[in-house]
Amino acid sequence: AYRSHALRGAGTPVAYPRADEVGSVLFRDLADVDLDRYLTYHIDRVSRTVEREALNVLHANSEVPMAYVAAMVSRRTGVPYVTVAHGSTLEYMCRVDTRYRDLCRTGLLEAASIVVLNSDVRSRVLGVAPEVVGQVRVVPPGVDCSMFRPLSRAGHSPALAYVGRISSDKGVFLLVGCFPQIAAQVPGARLVVVGDGPDRQLLERLTWALGCGDHAAAERVLRTVTQPEDEAWVAALIRSWSVSRGRSPAPLNVTFTGQLPPQHVAAQMAAADAVVIPSLVREAFPLVVLEALASGTPPVAVDGGGLGAVLAEVSPQLAGELGPLLALPADPRALVRDLPIRIAALLRWIQAPGRREAARLDCRSLAVETYSWGLVGARLESLYREATTASSLAVVRKGARML
Repeated sequence: AYRSHALRGAGTPVAYPRADEVGSVLFRDLADVDLDRYLTYHIDRVSRTVEREALNVLHANSEVPMAYVAAMVSRRTGVPYVTVAHGSTLEYMCRVDTRYRDLCRTGLLEAASIVVLNSDVRSRVLGVAPEVVGQVRVVPPGVDCSMFRPLSRAGHSPALAYVGRISSDKGVFLLVGCFPQIAAQVPGARLVVVGDGPDRQLLERLTWALGCGDHAAAERVLRTVTQPEDEAWVAALIRSWSVSRGRSPAPLNVTFTGQLPPQHVAAQMAAADAVVIPSLVREAFPLVVLEALASGTPPVAVDGGGLGAVLAEVSPQLAGELGPLLALPADPRALVRDLPIRIAALLRWIQAPGRREAARLDCRSLAVETYSWGLVGARLESLYREATTASSLAVVRKGARML
């Protein structure tokens, strides 16, 4: 039997800006004294919990700073730990602040095992600590296949879904900006945007402006939410709107659901013909990929970073022509050019008799047989057992030497 404790510290520093953590502070903005206070607080609290509950293994759910906390606790108590590297903290903390790179290296070097989500995260970890290659184990995230499951989709118009935070870095503005071209190629196509975020009102304004044919207003919105370094793809997207000039404006068939409870998110995914993940940042392993597969819906994603590694795993296991249709170019300018073409091609392909059902079965089977929580949980449990066994053997050897 396994017991767990949830600890929450006095503050909530975060690796990157998050709209759902109001009043949070970035780790990289912490002064040295505040960082020391944060680490000491958690090391003391976790150490007391380990001793009080007689725990024999720890799971540190980030490569920094929690792996460092676990390392210090392990030094005090002798309890081993397994850490999971998600990749994002390496990008947002270790690359910009040597304090966190040093903490990360300690946490990685002393771990019994280091779980990485895919080959891309493995490369990121080894870039920080190449010495840990023997400790690294690739274990993907899991998905709740009982919540995310297929539903009947017969007889509806072609549908896309975007599920996630509404912010420009996630590529959702690019997706909506390309949607008029998709709708022109696939009559009746609709897009459902599931989620909320700091830029939702601006995205709704962009949708309205494009539907009215007011490209000047659409451009103003786009330039409000993007950065100067985005100019190449922003300019390409604005130029693409000129193709529709001269046509009668028509409202875009785009629905914003806002934030939904998980079961309703699952229903929206299952009702779509594809879930689009057009992220403009280097993702590690977005859970939305697995949730789409479990729902029987193909995930279409940019072929770069962790998403590229996921596509490399998923695409070959889907039958026929479906796999190659899932990859979008990672370069944002190329994404503006190719996304409408490839999404329209997928929607046309999946509408052919029998293909939607075949795709649904393929996606669902892959999720159940590879990414279900039962399978992933068993792999994690085996690592916990390895850690405790190795720790026990080390204690025995130490005792033998003392005798």
